Amino acid sequence: MQAKLSFKNNLSILMICMVTSNMVVGFPPQLGQDIWIAILISLVFFIPLALMRGRMINIMPDMNLYDMATYSLGNVAGKIVSVIFGLYCLFMVSIVTYSFTEFIHLTALYKTPSTLIILLFLLSSLHLALKGIKVIGQWSTIAVFVTLIVLVFVTISSLPRANFDNLLPIGNHSIGQILDGSSRLSGVPFGEVAIAMSFAHRMQKGKTAYATQIFSIILATLYLCILSLRNCAVLSPELLQTTLFQNYKAVSLIKISDFFERIEAVVTLVYILTSISYIALFLCSAAKSAKKVLNLSNSKGSLIPLAALALCMSIAPFNNIIDMFDFVHVYDWFSFIPQLAIPLAIWIGGEIKYRKNRKNNPLSSIES
Repeated sequence: MQAKLSFKNNLSILMICMVTSNMVVGFPPQLGQDIWIAILISLVFFIPLALMRGRMINIMPDMNLYDMATYSLGNVAGKIVSVIFGLYCLFMVSIVTYSFTEFIHLTALYKTPSTLIILLFLLSSLHLALKGIKVIGQWSTIAVFVTLIVLVFVTISSLPRANFDNLLPIGNHSIGQILDGSSRLSGVPFGEVAIAMSFAHRMQKGKTAYATQIFSIILATLYLCILSLRNCAVLSPELLQTTLFQNYKAVSLIKISDFFERIEAVVTLVYILTSISYIALFLCSAAKSAKKVLNLSNSKGSLIPLAALALCMSIAPFNNIIDMFDFVHVYDWFSFIPQLAIPLAIWIGGEIKYRKNRKNNPLSSIES
């Protein structure tokens, strides 16, 4: 049996899943100063899902998402679910690689060919993926620590430029608009934590499983609320609607005295650190899907072919950066299947089997 991940590594992986994609995509711009309300509503919705994931780890111990699918839904349905989720992971590797590449290309390395940046991202993530989930967890811990330190530093540094009148009036948008924004946050960033279930067999069970899931959601929510309020205070709701990279733009306006400027370079470093972990997680999950579907002896053997396929998919999935941001609206609906429908179906099937096993064998004890 493989050793379990430590609490901090597990927590860091969950945090990486929830905060990384938002770094480039940003928040729904139409909500302006009310985005934090939508984030809190999302928290209320995702707490039960976090408890559901903790329950899955406890009633189906030592199984990853693909093993759980076969166990709870049967071989045929389990293979179908594994194919769908694996394709989603491969798709996300290409899209995330492209989005971070475009960000780096447009903001820092505009004379460097995009294909070279894509190659560097994928090679770094592939190297990390080949090291295994334990090393990914350790890298994620460092990345999350640096991210939180930078958030505190940048937020404090932005106070002289912040106009807190931009945060008023509270509740300026209708309930329908806020709920729509909250639903968009369901796919990006909160929903993508479902990918972590691909490594559920390495997560600690019992009360720790629930604690890790809940604490990561709360910590990510706090992070996103601070980020959204800072962006709005610095940029204003009107400017948010016309800015592609909200987080980067807000930081680029910060200047400390006459000798410390261009702080956005530090933010770019954070983006790179987190994106490498993020892409590696999706790549590892896609490899586990290939192992399950093709009955391979191990998942590492498929990492290089999958990375090569992702490289081809990442080169030109969109005509331009505007198309990528427009695609987010489509992704919100498409992501419902792998992020919510599949885990929910697996949990229901697993719960039925768990109760049936306890009924048939009262002496059996699976920690819940």
